[in-house]
Amino acid sequence: MRDFRDLVSQDMFKQAEASANAGAVVPYKPALPSLEWIRLQFVPSSPYSKASANFTGALGIKFMLQTRQHQKANEDEQFGTAGQLNLKEWSSDLSELIVFKCSDDKSAILIGDSGVPVQANARQKKGITDASAHLTSSDHNFVRQMVSAAVALTVEVPETRADARDVRNWYKGTCHTLLRDLVFEHSSAARHVADLIKNTLIFERENPTLGLYTDGGPDHNTTYISAILAMISCWSLMNLDMLVAMRTPAGLSIRNSVEHCMSTLTLGLNGCSFMRKQMTPAQENIIKSCITMVKWRAKNEIDPTVRELCKTTVTPCIEAIGERFQRCKWDEKPVLLHKAANDDELEAVYIQLTKLFPEAYDWKNLKKAQVMELESFKHFMKDHLRLTEFSIQIRKCYLGACSFHGRVRMDAEKFKSIPWVPTPSLNECGEHYKRLDATLAMDPTGEATDADLPSAKTCLAKAARKPTHCAKSSGLTIEGLKDIQGNMRAIVTCNDCLILRMVYSENVILPSEKELHLDTIRHEDYNYICGDAVVPESLPLAEKLCTRKNIKCSDEVNASYYTRCKKCIYDVYDSLIWYNCADPGEVRMPDDGAYAFVRPTCSACHREGFQRYRLAAAPTKRK
Repeated sequence: MRDFRDLVSQDMFKQAEASANAGAVVPYKPALPSLEWIRLQFVPSSPYSKASANFTGALGIKFMLQTRQHQKANEDEQFGTAGQLNLKEWSSDLSELIVFKCSDDKSAILIGDSGVPVQANARQKKGITDASAHLTSSDHNFVRQMVSAAVALTVEVPETRADARDVRNWYKGTCHTLLRDLVFEHSSAARHVADLIKNTLIFERENPTLGLYTDGGPDHNTTYISAILAMISCWSLMNLDMLVAMRTPAGLSIRNSVEHCMSTLTLGLNGCSFMRKQMTPAQENIIKSCITMVKWRAKNEIDPTVRELCKTTVTPCIEAIGERFQRCKWDEKPVLLHKAANDDELEAVYIQLTKLFPEAYDWKNLKKAQVMELESFKHFMKDHLRLTEFSIQIRKCYLGACSFHGRVRMDAEKFKSIPWVPTPSLNECGEHYKRLDATLAMDPTGEATDADLPSAKTCLAKAARKPTHCAKSSGLTIEGLKDIQGNMRAIVTCNDCLILRMVYSENVILPSEKELHLDTIRHEDYNYICGDAVVPESLPLAEKLCTRKNIKCSDEVNASYYTRCKKCIYDVYDSLIWYNCADPGEVRMPDDGAYAFVRPTCSACHREGFQRYRLAAAPTKRK
């Protein structure tokens, strides 16, 4: 409350001063209230009252917490925390040569239809109002457009490893933000890189090393090939000596320092409602059917002027949101507002990839397996790239001339002494992870491996397990419903492992319920992770739709997918997917009559010990 009082007091004083200075025609300046007088307005009218101290009754209140706000248990939590600490200590050794940024996207800001403003921070929650008050804004159902805020915190890197271990030192810095239209400027790894290159300050470009810490979302996940290629392009375009990007484990984005900046920006949007700009009747008729982002994009393919109309209607809202963000402060410094990258700057990210790897050209549609087979990429990965489950590391080689980069910018001897950021490794007792100095003492080069990654050990243990016959469902319960094929209604994709999971419901899902579900997920940026709730708690469908209990990303695809996938109402792949690794591909199913069960398995998984199918027992005659 104290920080809120100081923030509002300073903002009110600046507005009063600007209003007084604007009246230049007046021969004298009006009297301005002092800053202390404004602060006194937050003091209770009777500070000496003891009514609250003498109250002995029970208050009818309780503390409540949304299910979505609980941190989901993750077996890689300690591994990810140790990796983050290694990155912080490694960055402190290069405090004068590194720019360290923590980045993430704020939840989408809703823009209502013309004449129907929608609250910026509301998510279908009830609020207390005066009984005689009239409805002035909505909280859902009238949303055609949304605005995304990309937020980055440029941290003041501590100079010693001891200071780097103090979490409080990683919240000191400057907060940067930019706004974009989510309809035609949706978030992606390449767009984040284009924004980063465009808005990196001049004095920051002098540092030859860049450290990034992000969450595990689709546009920041370091295991996705789109994020890997975007980081390579960023490293090349900015001529960096070394780039290190690390992500948080799934469900633990609270460990990202920039998440604490979101509350400050949310404070700037409190009490605000936004609606799009009214256009001419002819223009309104063109976008009449554009009620979702998908329909906006489909309409633009038919009529290219739709994108410009969309930009025209939402620009006043973006300017108003940006003006409020600039009035917020973080660490006693104003929030800096930047401009989003345009299409030409976004295309430059892909053009740079073509220069580095001439064999490929359609980078937007290439899959990870296809990129890994490129000869130039193999050569690049050998000397310049290190990939792990939670990190991407790119650096220049020690050669004087290289086809992938220019000369090293920092001192050559200093550059040779910089190791890779090592992944966490267990100590002798096997219960805790070593610190950076102990890890580098064992391996001075800091070679990155995932030998002690808990989730990787789980997968290896499952691969080494002796294959057994596949029995029928063991009667697993899902929130009171039996796990049977008869009530499987939908398919969802895990945001972390990309494996399809089955959604069950006792009753059939109506089309209207499906639309409400999808719209709410788009508005709240809800991402499903294995073992989590399939829909937000605020939806009525939360009591109807559910998934299997205790499911993990290391578990295989449910067998019911192969028998019921064509009856689902959500996204369905044209071809089946492999049973163990869940990669899409052409699956040739043998004759079902010859086998007790069939599990489509790729050749790589089969070599690791996974069983493709089991022969059926010979039929016996009844006595």
